[in-house]
This record gives sequence, structure tokens and C-alpha cells, in this order.
Amino acid sequence: MKRFATIVTLAALVLLAVFLLYPLALVLDASVRVDGTGSLTLGNYAAIVKSRYYLGIGNSLFCAALATAFACAIGIPLAFCLARIDIPGRALLLTLASLPLVLPSFVSAYALVLLFGHAGVVTTALRGIGIPIGSIYGVPGIVIVFTLTLYPYVVMPVLAGFQAVDASMEEAACNLGGSRPYVIRTVLLPIVMPAILAGGLLVFIEALENFGVPAVLAEDRPFLAVDIFKLFAGESDANPAAVARSACS
Repeated sequence: MKRFATIVTLAALVLLAVFLLYPLALVLDASVRVDGTGSLTLGNYAAIVKSRYYLGIGNSLFCAALATAFACAIGIPLAFCLARIDIPGRALLLTLASLPLVLPSFVSAYALVLLFGHAGVVTTALRGIGIPIGSIYGVPGIVIVFTLTLYPYVVMPVLAGFQAVDASMEEAACNLGGSRPYVIRTVLLPIVMPAILAGGLLVFIEALENFGVPAVLAEDRPFLAVDIFKLFAGESDANPAAVARSACS
């Protein structure tokens, strides 16, 4: 059994090195080379900082941070209710809360456009009765879709964290005079904080690298994943550094 586990581990490491680490190393190496001469330089990264073309990095970070905060605001209370409150149909509610993970995120973005787009069903109805509504495109729409599709990444680990905490710890704190909100804030949340941070990190990473939602809702605003795809699609030679170099245009 130990020999089998060793073989499986080595095979996994080889696959990881060949299909992930090696291609990433090629891109990283090309990003610190002068195109044509191959000499080392950090000028490519300096050009990124100076160029307004790469504002997509800031937009992506901003939307990912907002989506992480809102996903935690939804996921943590929901996980607490599922773990500590006897809710009728709890299993069904947990299943429904996990459904956003089934659909591709761009489907949710397209559904939002059908409802709140320039000619969306809700937008048209509200304008018909004289209620103006702002554009769903750009940061608001992207953050909404990220929040509603990625909050299960917070719910799942935090729910497991709450369920792993012995209820007797909360009872002991309450018996010592602590109110329920105080016990949750000072006893329960610090214990499950690693699960909260893990879920938040998953949301942030997924929002940062997501392509489908910005492609549908960003319009002309630059976003990291979309710009990377444009550079990749527009690269006609065999240079793997199209997504890492500052090929300013």
C-alpha cells in the first residue's frame, strides 16, 4: 500500500510539473526577456505600470475584492443558520444554495442581461411606469453576478467549520454571562476564521480569473482575463509571453 501511494504521488507530481509548472515557467521567463535579444529586463513590468491599457488589472482586483466581501456577507450567516438553527427543509435549502456552482458563470451574467439589460424585461417594465434604472453593465453587474454565483464557496467550508465546533463551548460561554451575539463574535467566529478565509480566498481567485462574466458585462472596460484572451488571440507567432509581456499598443 505504501509503495502504491508513493507511485501515485510521483505520477501526480510529474503531471503537475509537465502540464502546469513548465508552461508557467516559460511564460514567466519570457516576461523578463527583451523581445528579439533574449536579455534579462524588468522593463516589461515597468511598462505595465505606466500604461493605461492595463487598467484591467485594477478593475479585476476591485471587483474580486467587492465580490469576496459580499459573498462572505451572504455565506457566513447562511452557513450559521444551516449549522445551528433547526430549519425545516434544511437539506433542500443546502441543495438550492449549492446550485450556482452547477451553472457556468456567464449563463448567470446573460440571465442578468435579459432582466436588467438595456432592453431587459425588468428594465422595460420599470421604464414603462416611469421608474428610471441605471445600467447593469460594468462593475455593478459584474459584482452582482460574482456574488450570487460564488457565495457557495463560502457557505461550504464555513458550514463545515460551524458543524465541527462543539456546541458545549457556546453553552459554557453563555453560562458565564455572555450574550448570544457576544459569544458568536468572540468564541465561534475566531474558531471558524480559517474556514472563512479559505472560502473568501476561493471566491477572490475565482472572481479574479473569471472570463465569462466580464466578457458579457464589461462592455468597453478593461478586465484582466478578457485582456489576456485578447493578447493570446492576437498573437500570431510562437511566443508564449503574450499574456505576460507589456506589448503596449
